[in-house]
Amino acid sequence: MNILHTSKFHEVLIDTSSSLIISRWFPTTIDMRDDDYRNEMLIFRDQIKKFKPVKLLSYCRDLKYLISPDIQEWVNKEIFVGETNMKVAVLMSEDLFSQVAIEQTLEGEKGSLFETMFFTDDKAAEEWLDIKETIA
Repeated sequence: MNILHTSKFHEVLIDTSSSLIISRWFPTTIDMRDDDYRNEMLIFRDQIKKFKPVKLLSYCRDLKYLISPDIQEWVNKEIFVGETNMKVAVLMSEDLFSQVAIEQTLEGEKGSLFETMFFTDDKAAEEWLDIKETIA
Protein backbone atom coordinates (compact mmCIF):
# COMPACT_ATOMS: atom_id res chain seq x y z
CA MET A 1 0.00 0.00 0.00
CA ASN A 2 1.43 3.37 -1.02
CA ILE A 3 0.30 6.79 0.18
CA LEU A 4 -0.61 9.07 -2.72
CA HIS A 5 -1.85 12.01 -0.67
CA THR A 6 -2.28 12.92 2.96
CA SER A 7 -3.56 16.04 4.71
CA LYS A 8 -5.14 16.85 8.05
CA PHE A 9 -8.55 15.93 6.55
CA HIS A 10 -8.01 13.02 4.20
CA GLU A 11 -5.62 10.43 2.85
CA VAL A 12 -5.51 8.52 -0.41
CA LEU A 13 -3.68 5.21 -0.71
CA ILE A 14 -3.19 2.79 -3.58
CA ASP A 15 -2.60 -0.91 -3.92
CA THR A 16 -1.56 -1.24 -7.55
CA SER A 17 -1.47 -5.05 -7.37
CA SER A 18 -5.25 -5.16 -6.85
CA SER A 19 -6.07 -1.90 -8.69
CA LEU A 20 -7.52 -0.48 -5.46
CA ILE A 21 -7.60 3.10 -4.24
CA ILE A 22 -8.52 3.81 -0.64
CA SER A 23 -9.92 7.13 0.49
CA ARG A 24 -9.97 7.73 4.24
CA TRP A 25 -11.54 10.81 5.84
CA PHE A 26 -10.44 11.93 9.31
CA PRO A 27 -12.47 13.33 12.24
CA THR A 28 -10.74 16.68 11.68
CA THR A 29 -13.19 17.17 8.81
CA ILE A 30 -15.45 18.73 11.42
CA ASP A 31 -13.34 21.87 10.84
CA MET A 32 -13.34 21.55 7.06
CA ARG A 33 -14.59 24.43 4.92
CA ASP A 34 -16.09 24.12 1.44
CA ASP A 35 -12.79 25.15 -0.17
CA ASP A 36 -10.92 22.50 1.81
CA TYR A 37 -13.36 19.82 0.66
CA ARG A 38 -13.14 20.95 -2.96
CA ASN A 39 -9.35 20.86 -2.80
CA GLU A 40 -9.33 17.34 -1.33
CA MET A 41 -11.77 16.13 -3.97
CA LEU A 42 -9.75 17.65 -6.84
CA ILE A 43 -6.61 15.91 -5.61
CA PHE A 44 -8.57 12.67 -5.28
CA ARG A 45 -10.02 13.02 -8.79
CA ASP A 46 -6.53 13.55 -10.22
CA GLN A 47 -5.25 10.38 -8.50
CA ILE A 48 -8.13 8.37 -9.94
CA LYS A 49 -7.46 9.78 -13.43
CA LYS A 50 -3.77 8.97 -13.12
CA PHE A 51 -4.02 5.41 -11.78
CA LYS A 52 -7.41 4.33 -13.22
CA PRO A 53 -8.29 1.91 -10.39
CA VAL A 54 -10.94 -0.75 -10.79
CA LYS A 55 -11.90 -0.63 -7.08
CA LEU A 56 -12.39 2.16 -4.56
CA LEU A 57 -12.86 1.73 -0.83
CA SER A 58 -13.98 4.96 0.80
CA TYR A 59 -13.87 5.21 4.59
CA CYS A 60 -16.46 7.88 5.36
CA ARG A 61 -17.09 6.87 8.96
CA ASP A 62 -15.15 9.84 10.30
CA LEU A 63 -16.31 12.33 7.66
CA LYS A 64 -17.81 15.11 9.78
CA TYR A 65 -18.10 17.69 6.99
CA LEU A 66 -21.69 17.96 5.77
CA ILE A 67 -21.81 18.01 1.98
CA SER A 68 -24.30 20.74 1.05
CA PRO A 69 -26.52 20.47 -2.05
CA ASP A 70 -24.32 23.09 -3.79
CA ILE A 71 -21.19 21.03 -3.11
CA GLN A 72 -22.98 17.84 -4.19
CA GLU A 73 -23.75 19.52 -7.51
CA TRP A 74 -20.14 20.71 -7.82
CA VAL A 75 -18.90 17.13 -7.20
CA ASN A 76 -21.16 15.86 -9.99
CA LYS A 77 -19.82 18.48 -12.42
CA GLU A 78 -16.13 18.58 -11.48
CA ILE A 79 -15.24 15.24 -9.91
CA PHE A 80 -17.42 12.61 -11.57
CA VAL A 81 -16.04 13.00 -15.07
CA GLY A 82 -15.20 10.48 -17.76
CA GLU A 83 -16.02 6.84 -18.16
CA THR A 84 -15.16 4.27 -15.55
CA ASN A 85 -16.07 0.75 -14.56
CA MET A 86 -14.97 1.30 -10.99
CA LYS A 87 -16.66 -0.53 -8.11
CA VAL A 88 -17.06 1.81 -5.14
CA ALA A 89 -17.61 0.56 -1.59
CA VAL A 90 -18.43 3.27 0.93
CA LEU A 91 -18.11 2.61 4.66
CA MET A 92 -20.71 4.93 6.10
CA SER A 93 -20.82 7.22 9.08
CA GLU A 94 -23.34 6.47 11.80
CA ASP A 95 -24.49 10.09 11.58
CA LEU A 96 -27.76 10.15 9.64
CA PHE A 97 -27.14 13.59 8.10
CA SER A 98 -23.73 12.51 6.85
CA GLN A 99 -25.18 9.28 5.44
CA VAL A 100 -27.85 11.12 3.47
CA ALA A 101 -25.39 13.70 2.12
CA ILE A 102 -22.91 11.01 1.02
CA GLU A 103 -25.64 8.93 -0.62
CA GLN A 104 -27.09 11.95 -2.42
CA THR A 105 -23.65 12.90 -3.70
CA LEU A 106 -22.91 9.43 -5.06
CA GLU A 107 -26.39 8.91 -6.44
CA GLY A 108 -26.41 12.20 -8.38
CA GLU A 109 -26.77 12.41 -12.13
CA LYS A 110 -23.28 11.05 -12.78
CA GLY A 111 -23.23 8.57 -9.93
CA SER A 112 -24.17 5.90 -12.47
CA LEU A 113 -20.56 6.04 -13.69
CA PHE A 114 -19.79 3.77 -10.73
CA GLU A 115 -21.20 0.59 -9.27
CA THR A 116 -21.67 1.79 -5.70
CA MET A 117 -22.64 -0.03 -2.52
CA PHE A 118 -22.88 1.38 1.00
CA PHE A 119 -21.68 -0.61 4.01
CA THR A 120 -21.31 -0.38 7.77
CA ASP A 121 -19.12 -3.50 8.01
CA ASP A 122 -15.51 -3.47 6.74
CA LYS A 123 -15.46 -7.19 5.94
CA ALA A 124 -18.65 -7.01 3.86
CA ALA A 125 -17.22 -4.09 1.85
CA GLU A 126 -13.93 -5.91 1.31
CA GLU A 127 -15.75 -9.09 0.22
CA TRP A 128 -17.92 -7.13 -2.23
CA LEU A 129 -14.78 -5.57 -3.73
CA ASP A 130 -13.08 -8.98 -3.73
CA ILE A 131 -10.16 -7.73 -1.63
CA LYS A 132 -8.04 -10.66 -0.48
CA GLU A 133 -6.16 -8.92 2.37
CA THR A 134 -7.78 -7.05 5.25
CA ILE A 135 -7.17 -3.32 4.88
CA ALA A 136 -8.30 -1.71 8.18
